[in-house]
Amino acid sequence: MIYFDNAATTFPKPAQVVRRVTQTLENYSANPGRSGHRLAMEASEAVFDCRSRAAAMFGLDDPSRVIFTSNATQALNLAIRGYAGAGDRIVTSSMEHNSVARPCFEHSKRGGFWDTAEVCIDSDDRTVAAFERLIRDDTRLVIATHVSNVFGNVLPVERIAAVCRKKGVLFMLDASQSAGSIDIDMKKNGIDILCAPGHKGLYGPQGTGLLIINTEKLPRPIISGGTGSGSADLAQPDFLPDRLESGTLNVAGIAGLAAGIGFISGFGNGEVMRHELALSYEMKRALSDIAGVRLYDVKTAVTGLFSFNIEGVDCERTAQELNAAGVAVRAGLHCSPLAHRTMGTLKTGTVRVSPGVFNTMQEAERLCTAVKRIAENTGGRPRVY
Repeated sequence: MIYFDNAATTFPKPAQVVRRVTQTLENYSANPGRSGHRLAMEASEAVFDCRSRAAAMFGLDDPSRVIFTSNATQALNLAIRGYAGAGDRIVTSSMEHNSVARPCFEHSKRGGFWDTAEVCIDSDDRTVAAFERLIRDDTRLVIATHVSNVFGNVLPVERIAAVCRKKGVLFMLDASQSAGSIDIDMKKNGIDILCAPGHKGLYGPQGTGLLIINTEKLPRPIISGGTGSGSADLAQPDFLPDRLESGTLNVAGIAGLAAGIGFISGFGNGEVMRHELALSYEMKRALSDIAGVRLYDVKTAVTGLFSFNIEGVDCERTAQELNAAGVAVRAGLHCSPLAHRTMGTLKTGTVRVSPGVFNTMQEAERLCTAVKRIAENTGGRPRVY
């Protein structure tokens, strides 16, 4: 199977990630921070190693500000629900994933407010202006996806963050499609809160995610319980990471994530993105020459993932036929109806192609050949949007 669904989760996982997970389960899968015996100490060291690697990757000096979660969705929910209370206003982009949109919608039903800044895919100036217009005195949190998980366009997040700093508002970045591919320095880029999955561009196991906090303003804990610290006190600890980490951690997954971060950090600056863009460029070039293919190619798409449709063919059917040809892609709304509404594809959905570091040019060619075979049965005409 040729795997072009890396935006959902990267596959295959690097060999060192698999080895680290297995070694942890076999040798020291104890409870970190709860006991003083050797196995618990080794588990604690593995967890701290991953915190340190993640903090360094995103430009922070303090590993305690790295919070482990099960995925990016949990990280986003912890931050949104932890920072925004009744009466507070949240501003997001019009390209957000449901992991942001749904908790913001629920926030609006619980006495809060939610505004959506329209993203102009052809003008960063207009996108930034849309955010700036919506920030008011009661705005508590501004959230933007770094990269659309459907169309690959990159939002001007540094400029949006600068507007937030000027207005004294917290800025949160959803780095689900950028962590590991685009260099992110939270201090330099003005990012107060960052949420990322461990299983996508960081090449860690599923069941891992990161919530990283670069502000002295801490969110309310949504989950309370055992932390291994202050056990005589019924109040949840007020310091990180304990404030936001209750219960036993996924030690094997976290150890695997450390190996994934090590793997992706071993590439040269921008090397991963250049590889994915080269594959994407060749695929989009070939697909644009196929009669009947609608390629949604946006000017601000400087990442590898992209979407297309074939005239007269339902996107799900296209994905099924590609699957039959041995190519894995994703079709539908990709849990991002806001992005599809922005791009005018809400009724049709799209077929999404997302390359990763292990994909090759030969695999890209095979995908295009398979798409051409499907499109030839429809007799459509080429259109590029």
